[in-house]
Amino acid sequence: MFYILSGLNVLHQLGIIHQCLSPENILLDKDGNSKLSHFGSSQNITDKDQLGTIETQIYTSPEAITLD
Repeated sequence: MFYILSGLNVLHQLGIIHQCLSPENILLDKDGNSKLSHFGSSQNITDKDQLGTIETQIYTSPEAITLD
């Protein structure tokens, strides 16, 4: 999981949002290394107003949905 989070950190520093992070999109190779997949809905943003809808709402916190 460390490598997934590290990779997401780098993506976020570059302004890239995955937008579809879910257990189904984390793959394991034969050595147990985790890989992140499904970048088809990712967005390169510089302004939060450009962020599209959330695809995987089942994994979204209630605070993010209600904007609290």
